Amino acid sequence: MKSKFYLFTLIYLFFSMLAINTHLQAGFNNKDIFITEISNQIVNFTATATIIPVGNNVTFTDQSTGEPLSWSWSFPGGIPNSYTGKIPPPITYNTVGAYDVILTVTYPDNVIVSETKTNFIDVKNYPAGWSFTKTNLSHLISVPVSVNFPDTSMVYGDFIGVFYLDDESVEQCGGAAVWDETNSKAVIAYGDDITTQTKDGFAAGDTLLWKVWSAAKNEICTATVEYNTALPQNNGLFANNGLSSLTSVSFKTSAPLNVVATASPSPVCNGSPVQLDVDVSGGLGDYSYQWSSNPAGFNSNQKNPLAYPIQETIYTVIVSDGSNQDTSSVTVQVVQKPVAYLESDITICAGEQVQLTGSVDLNCGFQWITNGDGSFTNLEIFDPEYTPGMQDILNGSVEICLSALPCTPCSQPANACITITIINHAQVNIIPDQLTACHGKNQSFNGLVQATNYSSITWSTPDGGGSFFPSPNVSQPLYIPDPEIDYPQGCIHFNVVVQPISPCVLSDQDEVTLCFQELPTVSLPDDTTICFDDVLMLDATIANYSNFQWTTSGDGVFSDINDINGTYTPGVEDALIGEVEICLVANSISPCTSQVSNCMYITIQSTPSIVIPDQITICKDQFLNLFEYSEISNFDSLLWSTNGDGVFIPSANIVDPIYQPGADDLENGCVELSVIAYPIEPCTNPVQNQFLLCFQQFPEVYAGMNTTVCSTDQVLLIPEAFNNCGSYWETSGDGTFLTTDSLNYVYIPGEIDLLNGMVELCYFALPCAPCTDTAYDCLTVTFINLPSVNIIPDQSMVCYNENFSFEGLVDAENYNEIIWGTTNGGGYFIFDNILEPVYVPSPTVDYPQECIEIWVKVEPIGPCTITSTDNFSLCFQPSPEVSLGSDMSLCQEDDIILTPNTQWGCSFSWETSGDGYFDNPSEMNVQYFPDQNDISNGYVELCLTVTGCQPCTNTVTDCIMINIGKSQSISLLSGWSGISGYIEPFNNNIELVMTQALEALVIIYNFENEIFSPLLNINTLNAWDPYSGYVIKVNENAEISLCGTDIENPTFQLNEGWNLLPVFSNTEVAINDLFAPFSENLIMIKEVAGTSLFYPQFDIFTLTTLSPGKAYFVKVIQPFTITY
Repeated sequence: MKSKFYLFTLIYLFFSMLAINTHLQAGFNNKDIFITEISNQIVNFTATATIIPVGNNVTFTDQSTGEPLSWSWSFPGGIPNSYTGKIPPPITYNTVGAYDVILTVTYPDNVIVSETKTNFIDVKNYPAGWSFTKTNLSHLISVPVSVNFPDTSMVYGDFIGVFYLDDESVEQCGGAAVWDETNSKAVIAYGDDITTQTKDGFAAGDTLLWKVWSAAKNEICTATVEYNTALPQNNGLFANNGLSSLTSVSFKTSAPLNVVATASPSPVCNGSPVQLDVDVSGGLGDYSYQWSSNPAGFNSNQKNPLAYPIQETIYTVIVSDGSNQDTSSVTVQVVQKPVAYLESDITICAGEQVQLTGSVDLNCGFQWITNGDGSFTNLEIFDPEYTPGMQDILNGSVEICLSALPCTPCSQPANACITITIINHAQVNIIPDQLTACHGKNQSFNGLVQATNYSSITWSTPDGGGSFFPSPNVSQPLYIPDPEIDYPQGCIHFNVVVQPISPCVLSDQDEVTLCFQELPTVSLPDDTTICFDDVLMLDATIANYSNFQWTTSGDGVFSDINDINGTYTPGVEDALIGEVEICLVANSISPCTSQVSNCMYITIQSTPSIVIPDQITICKDQFLNLFEYSEISNFDSLLWSTNGDGVFIPSANIVDPIYQPGADDLENGCVELSVIAYPIEPCTNPVQNQFLLCFQQFPEVYAGMNTTVCSTDQVLLIPEAFNNCGSYWETSGDGTFLTTDSLNYVYIPGEIDLLNGMVELCYFALPCAPCTDTAYDCLTVTFINLPSVNIIPDQSMVCYNENFSFEGLVDAENYNEIIWGTTNGGGYFIFDNILEPVYVPSPTVDYPQECIEIWVKVEPIGPCTITSTDNFSLCFQPSPEVSLGSDMSLCQEDDIILTPNTQWGCSFSWETSGDGYFDNPSEMNVQYFPDQNDISNGYVELCLTVTGCQPCTNTVTDCIMINIGKSQSISLLSGWSGISGYIEPFNNNIELVMTQALEALVIIYNFENEIFSPLLNINTLNAWDPYSGYVIKVNENAEISLCGTDIENPTFQLNEGWNLLPVFSNTEVAINDLFAPFSENLIMIKEVAGTSLFYPQFDIFTLTTLSPGKAYFVKVIQPFTITY
């Protein structure tokens, strides 16, 4: 990888960038010129070239006679595709093809003559891999039409190019030209671009490697060349700005293409692979292949594919080298595979023989094969007999095959096979010989019967009365006994018979005995009733059982669950429910699995229950309803009693009496009450319980005395309460209460309290349960509001030399006294202790500050102690000011946006000296639209008048001169190019001129080696010189615009040697016209980076006009000055 940015190489490289950069293409094809004649009015034109590579351009020259008035060009496929005028710009063709060119000329008397040249411009693609990068360094090599071709001659459409080795030593194209057999050509070898990181062109001293591309054969050939020793560079090495010429080009194209197809093996067995191949010689190499077959069906693009023919087949291959092709065929013989035939599958009974019959075809021998252990009577005939072996019979089948042996080269025999199915004799077996079934259950034979090789089965019973389900003709039926016939016998018998499968004829049978088992019986006493604290004696009978046990639905316990005559003790849950079910469960004798049970109910009478609190409290004025506080159950009768002087209403012998306390009860505070509950039979033990009844006193409360406070103060509250269970405050207003401790409270008044001037506060004492009446007491609080003062607005304006009155601007309430003052003012008040005074400013103290601060204070009414103040800013208004700034220079298409600096103005009015208009002349910020007179004059004066704000209304005016310039847009194509302008810009700062293209800009420099490159962070150019040309490189298409005036003196001094010529014209300039007086001194004109050249010495005129916005390299013998 090369190093490009070392400082010591930059200086040399910047000077090298002045080297010539172009791509020469010369001449025109005279045989394509056609002339249309009307009297002496002949329309004709020529082109700098009629065959070009894609992406290059052609310059057309009008050759029409007579006195044309106008010209209209049409360039289908070109860019631009049309032009009106005598001298069209260079036309670029970016798409391969042949394109017409049409010129229509208008003569006097409206005579219109057209000339169409069909397929006049032939646009060719560069050969594959021949793309190259155009740079600002080049070496020009002329290839004259008279060049010698010792071996093979180049023809129309061939390309000749020059190659270099890149960083990886790979050949890359460095320049190329297309050959037309008629005109001399020039190949430009482009040098390495210093602004890129990789090698993309020739380095100084690199060898020029030559190649020729043959269009007819699409073949690239290495060429040997000889150089003209009369020119400066004739050693075959690249030199910056070098000039060379070729005298001989020697190259050879490849030999004719030759193809021979082969196939192996042949003959081949049907379906076996054949290796196809092709021997190729000659051609260009890089071959492609296309195989086909007869009969059709095979295709491949491989050189040596595999084929699988099924009959004699001819395989044909077409080989192509991209330009030429050749064909060859090969025949493959096919041998067919053998065929064997054998009759269909057979079924026999075990012990029988099989008669076989078969045949074969296309074979070379046959043989009989079995996969079993049987034997054939004769292996040499097609109809032997086969006797199955023991293994065949055990397997139930055997496969017999007749194999047809193949003929060479086939290797796989053909087999025809059948299956012999061997049917065994029918068999049946019942296991075990005797079964037992429980009463009430059916007997299933599922899993008890082994029956094989049968076609049908039949069940029967000689002494049973039941039935078979689903029928007596299934292998494992369900037997449903008849209790009246089968159970009394104890046991019955069954017989089963199976019939054989065809072709077998022998049946088989078996027998089995079925016996029946009885279920258990259980007997219990009738249901009974007991007391919760009694025990029940059990008495039961049981038969036909294997084991038994007692169960209960409750939580009681048995003395022994396996004792028929044990005891049962009820549990708590039994007593709560009031009854319990007990059962005796007996299990059957095997094989029976069912259980038999019998149950009885025991009703349980609970003992009396009394639930009552240990203590009950009621309010001193209440009676006690005992039903609400007691739960008494399971009793026959009750008796209530007291140790006080109260009474039970209506009686002491009911469950829900009301107790009325006596005087002694209330005096003592509490009394004891008791109750006795007598049980229900058969229970005999009574239950007694007692509790304490107490009495609650009423609450009492005191809120405090009425009071007066300032509206900003809080109200301290100290209430008292007795016999209460809680307390709270309420307000008639919107204030809030705060608790300072467990006894005292603070009240914070709300807005409504303060507006009303008073509020009522009430303190509530809550009763203790079960009393319900709340006690309360209230007090009144009176509020005195704070003073207030407010000046509206906060700020006001007064003109210089005027007093300021506060009349109607001040609002004050709740005050005893008012006082006025100023913080920083120097003036004074007329009466400073009234509500609306007058302030007299001090010009020397107040005006320089622009604004001063005035204050007012009011004193409160007792008991309040807080004063109130307000502040006010008084500002002083001077006369308005305006500044439009410096005069402006703009292009005619630029927007004229005016944003003046103004102070103390409230209305605006714009005026113009020209014929343009403002978008809104009464606004401060406006846009001005110039009209024709403004533009033709090149300037216009705009003025703004500003009127001051109230209360000051005087005016002030300022003006600005707008210079309106012309503009030029310059297109920058990606890569290297030359640029110049015909406009002298208002601002020539190079960074400002290049603003639109800064992101794409790589480098720009002039012929004095002054450089501007953001990439290299170098700027020695500084300013754009309108009288200079520039070499520029951008990394993508871009555009710049110049804005200013026409160049005053459109002349340029050409010095001896190379010059960089700017173009001082806004239209195409004919080179012959511009340089006619100096033709003897002119050597060459070329594009900085392009394909056009004006080179009279070699008759190369691919450049005929100079385009606006471009710059060109010009070489002259002696100095002279040209004028546009």
